[in-house]
Amino acid sequence: MDRSQLTYGVKADMHKWSYEAMNEFYKKYPPLYNDIAQVAPVTKVAGEFYLETTAMGIDDIPERVENAGIEEAQFTEGFSPMIAVRNRAVKIPITHEAKRDFTKAANFLEKSVKDNLPELYVNVVNKIVTNMFNYGSVTSGNAVFNQSTKNQADASGNMIYDSAEFMSISGTSTAHTNKSGTTYNNGLAAAEPTYTNLNTADILLCSTNAKREDDQPFDNTTGLKAMVHPYYKSRMMMTLKSELTPDDANTAINPHKDGYGMIINPYLTTTTSWAIGRAGFGIKLFLGKPRYSFWYDEDTMEYKASINFDYGCGPTNFRFVVGVGFATS
Repeated sequence: MDRSQLTYGVKADMHKWSYEAMNEFYKKYPPLYNDIAQVAPVTKVAGEFYLETTAMGIDDIPERVENAGIEEAQFTEGFSPMIAVRNRAVKIPITHEAKRDFTKAANFLEKSVKDNLPELYVNVVNKIVTNMFNYGSVTSGNAVFNQSTKNQADASGNMIYDSAEFMSISGTSTAHTNKSGTTYNNGLAAAEPTYTNLNTADILLCSTNAKREDDQPFDNTTGLKAMVHPYYKSRMMMTLKSELTPDDANTAINPHKDGYGMIINPYLTTTTSWAIGRAGFGIKLFLGKPRYSFWYDEDTMEYKASINFDYGCGPTNFRFVVGVGFATS
């Protein structure tokens, strides 16, 4: 048996270990990104980017006068959110001491794979999705929203598809402008998730912003979620679980009781920020499975392990989220 044969043998083991470890990890720690974004396999994207164009439908069927012709109506295109396919990768050298004994090297790799790489993969994807919120109200935009590829420029640059901040704050940010010309905001200044403040955000999400590109209303009240940092876990739980309004001395009935599922997200960089939205929060995540490799470097006398995956992530609809207290700079 020479080194190349052993390398391939350990490489096969590594895939087995990673598969076992990933299954165990998913059972123990379900990924947050499944609750925050609309997730699809990255193989659904044909080419280097995904492009989705909405079409505004006809909003009425007019009454026809006897013997008169049928009125015409035209479909109109909305915005075209673009999501680029990207790749993340890292390699890890295995020390000469671990390499020196093949049995120990194999044991070392198995422990490293099971203890580190699956959790690393899931946590990195959690951060990718959460950064849509962390930078979602920054008035200068942020590179996480720039979907440019080698062959296709993103016309909106560091903003989202309509050249505004993902969570636009009235008086501070660029407003979202519908194709009809009406402007909307879906961000609010910092505020504790009390009943009153949740109610303000809820009205914005479910009523004010529940309009299509042509300003026709739609139902935006299903699959509602509230996302908070652990800092506000107890405060939001009190707001969402109390039978009576927790902030009202007259103990009025709490209409938001169990109206929102709660997501505890430690990757929010501002501990006092929070968001509400519909399941998916207006974000799409195209995600590839992690790929593992293992090889021997003759120059350094080290084994090296690597992990990489393809993904694409970006907002596709601001109407499905209201952000509160996110950083503007």
